[in-house]
Amino acid sequence: RMRILFYTILITLGLSLSVVILAPSLFDLNTYKPKLYKLVKSQTGFDLEIKGPIGLSILPKLNLNANDVTLSDKKETLFRAKNLNIYLSLYSILKGKLSFDGIKLDTAKIFIKKNSNNSYNWKIKKPEKQDSKQNEINENKQNNIKKDNQKLVIKNLNLSNTSIEYQDKKKIYNLEKIFINLKQ
Repeated sequence: RMRILFYTILITLGLSLSVVILAPSLFDLNTYKPKLYKLVKSQTGFDLEIKGPIGLSILPKLNLNANDVTLSDKKETLFRAKNLNIYLSLYSILKGKLSFDGIKLDTAKIFIKKNSNNSYNWKIKKPEKQDSKQNEINENKQNNIKKDNQKLVIKNLNLSNTSIEYQDKKKIYNLEKIFINLKQ
């Protein structure tokens, strides 16, 4: 009887681990790139381009990764990274909140430009206008978000081999080969 119980537990554990390990390979996240591009464009006004593959891993942490990522405005590139990893908080996702355990940028270049009117190129645009029904739905969602006091939380930011280019009216400043690990 103990053997049967032992083998039952062993088989259940083995099947569970197999599902956890193989689940990310059962669907291709790359098919969602156009939807992701539209979402980023509608929420920020910026254009996102991911030339490399998008991947998902579950172990050791829930992790989305993308290669050759570029974020740009109509006129200029704002951000370019060879590798972007986003560590998702499974607990917060289950609660319906947006929270990241961490974001890791590897071999990235961030462009910050101060314009002649003292505004910056990283100014996020307001979402595009929709019809009145959609506006009413969005207002209700906004009110619910304000009530729940939800906000984007990033617990850990890791910059590896990253450079930042800051340009104002007169000069361009470069910070090269930055390695920073910011933790909450």
